[in-house]
Amino acid sequence: MVVYQVFSRPQLIRHYATVCSEATLFKVVIWCLIIIPPFFVAHSTNDFWQYESSYREQPNVHYTRQLMVYLSDSHPARDRAWGTFTNFVQLLDDSSLTRPLVRSREIDYNRDGRVDVFNFTLEFSLSENQIVSGIRLLLFFDVRLHTFSQVQMQSLAYISSAWSTPCSSVWIGSELHIRQSEPIPRFGIFDFYNTSLINSDSRLSADYDFRTILSKYLQRNVSTTLQNSQTVWSPGQADTFTLQLELTIPNQLIVYRPGFWQLIKFAWIQYLAVFILFYVMLSWVQEFVFDNQIVRSSKHSPHKQRRQ
Repeated sequence: MVVYQVFSRPQLIRHYATVCSEATLFKVVIWCLIIIPPFFVAHSTNDFWQYESSYREQPNVHYTRQLMVYLSDSHPARDRAWGTFTNFVQLLDDSSLTRPLVRSREIDYNRDGRVDVFNFTLEFSLSENQIVSGIRLLLFFDVRLHTFSQVQMQSLAYISSAWSTPCSSVWIGSELHIRQSEPIPRFGIFDFYNTSLINSDSRLSADYDFRTILSKYLQRNVSTTLQNSQTVWSPGQADTFTLQLELTIPNQLIVYRPGFWQLIKFAWIQYLAVFILFYVMLSWVQEFVFDNQIVRSSKHSPHKQRRQ
C-alpha cells in the first residue's frame, strides 16, 4: 500500500530570555548585521543612487527665420555675407553684401505635430569673376521638450564647408541632436537658455563674429549640434550658387535627474536584494546558536506545553 503525506504543520519553537542577557545582546547584534551591512554592500557596487536616468524623445524644433551666412571666394576681397539681423547687415559695405533667395520647409511625415525633416535652400547670384570656395552658415532654432520637464531653448546649427575646385551647388544632409553636459530637471519648466544667442541691438562687429557666437554657445550645458553629416558637391561654374540643406530631427536620448521617489525605488530594489541574502544566512546562524544553547535561553515548544 502506498503511503503519502496528507497534512503537515510546522512546529514553532520559542526561545525566551531577559532583557539584560547574552541572548538579547546576540539578537540585537544579529539584526544590526542583517539591516546595516546590506546598505554598504549595495552602495559599494556603484549606481546605488540613480543620479541620472534617460528616456527617448523627438524634440519639437522650429526654424526662427534667423540666419547668418558667409560666402567665401577664391579671392578674399570678393567674400560675401548676409543675415537677417538689421544691425549686422548695416555693418557690411556694399561690396561684401549679398542678398540670397531663401526657401525653407518643415516636414512632419508621421503627423505627430513634430518636425521630422527641415529643408533649407539658399540661392546666391554670382558676379562674372566670382568663384565660390566655401560657405559658413548659422541657422537659429526654437527647441522644445515636453515628456518630463518643459524645456524650451534657443539653439543653432553651424554649417561649414569648403572645396578647392569651382562648385555650382552643394547638398548637405545632417541630423540635429541635443548635446548635454549635464542632465535636465525631472519636473518643472527649464527655460534658462530661452534667450537670443545674438544681441541684435548691438552695433559692434565683434558681437556678430562666428567665433564669438560659437564660443559662448559651447559653454552651455544644453545645446544642439549636427551629427552624421554628409556633403555632395556639384563641380562647375555657373551664374548662381545653391546650398541645399536637409536636417533630420531624430528620436534621441535625453538625460535627466530622477525625482525623489524614482531615486528611492531603485535604491530600495538593490538594498532588498542584498538584505534577503544576509537575512537567510544570519537566520541559519541564529538558529544554530539558539538550538545548541551557545547563548543561554529558555526553550519552549508546543510539544512540551501539551505534556504539561
